[in-house]
Amino acid sequence: MVKRKSMKKIIAQIAMMAILAAPLASALPMSASAVTPTWDASGTYVINMNYLGTDYPHDMVLTMDNMGNLTGHGGSPAGANVYMWTINSGTVSGNTINFTAHYTATADAVTPQTVLHMTGTIGTDGSMSGTWFDNYQASQRSGTWMTTSGNAQEIPPTPESVKVTIVKYVNGMAATAANTNSATFTMNATWNATNIGSGSGQFTLSPTGFNSPTPYQAVTADMTSGGSYSTSEVMNSTTGAQCPAQGTEGGVPFMLMGYSTGNTLAQAQAAAPTMTPPSFTNLMSDKYVIVWNMPCDGTTGGIGGDVVQDNGMLHVDSITVVNGSATANGTFASGWKYIFHITDPTNEPNLAMKFADWMSGANMIPVANNMRISSAQANNGGATILLTAANTYSTPPLVMTTDLDPGMAGRQVDVTVEVSIPTGTPTGSYTTTYGVQSTP
Repeated sequence: MVKRKSMKKIIAQIAMMAILAAPLASALPMSASAVTPTWDASGTYVINMNYLGTDYPHDMVLTMDNMGNLTGHGGSPAGANVYMWTINSGTVSGNTINFTAHYTATADAVTPQTVLHMTGTIGTDGSMSGTWFDNYQASQRSGTWMTTSGNAQEIPPTPESVKVTIVKYVNGMAATAANTNSATFTMNATWNATNIGSGSGQFTLSPTGFNSPTPYQAVTADMTSGGSYSTSEVMNSTTGAQCPAQGTEGGVPFMLMGYSTGNTLAQAQAAAPTMTPPSFTNLMSDKYVIVWNMPCDGTTGGIGGDVVQDNGMLHVDSITVVNGSATANGTFASGWKYIFHITDPTNEPNLAMKFADWMSGANMIPVANNMRISSAQANNGGATILLTAANTYSTPPLVMTTDLDPGMAGRQVDVTVEVSIPTGTPTGSYTTTYGVQSTP
């Protein structure tokens, strides 16, 4: 046997890694997790597999489903795999991870087939370590392993019950008896949960909280996790879809402005309101709903209308943010970048833009020599036009000659806007205003 041991085999034995356990283990199939996984092992890792006192880095990529079943692959050396393996089966159970894999390359690991077995524990920081064994070239090799890059993510425990908190806001502020004139707002609700069954009904948001000591706040009963809940405001003599016209008799004192939701009250406050009533299914965490209203007091109000596309009229259709974070090094490559999608009248091909200086509190980024525009639809080959003053239309204009969508009215063009951030500019969130002009 000694005279048959080639240099290739010696290298293979130290480049491949696996776990040694009782031989019987390799004959037993792996089954689904008996314990709910507490860690999500999905991710990309580098692991050191120790063999005879030497560490050999391997890549390892894992994907885990919600039952803890693993798929994935790996190989060595890390970053330049020569020996590669694919997971046959594996599980994460609690904080224990184990899997078997078969080698797919190179030939000496495939014939005879090398099977790798790995068992380990996921630490409190998401790192992993354990033992391995394999049967490379009908031998039995074993060692230890540990992650050196990548971490599993802890799975939050599923609560036994969940609830939904509904809060009334008026004119952008939490409702009080003072800013609502002690009004009562009626809400619809439907629910379905294992512990309380299914049903529907109404509740009120008023100076007296509903299942809550807080005025204008309602809290549902505890519902078994996985339940569903929806709510909406009733349109009646208190709340309407719009305020009455100025001077009109009667009408409603409040107008519904929409709903916002979140896992916390802060998230619901930050979310954009929508007129679609909230409807939660498969609830696995508590939720918050804010019902936004505006008073119809003659000094405030709301109007509605439809926006329609003017045929062939100048119009900024949308703006794509290519890069909204920048480094203050004075280069366009490290600055902000936007793409304006514009409808340009076909009889007004000369297009120009202007911008105000960018402001963040008292801090300013001047437009002059820090902004430029360009367009692939212009006749200048995509060359940039430098802006040299704030609130002044760019010159020369971009002369538009091609159309991104001839089937639409007007000429559809994209204008790229780039901003360089001068060195030394203080950090912050900066804003500006813009104008677009087209001329024959």
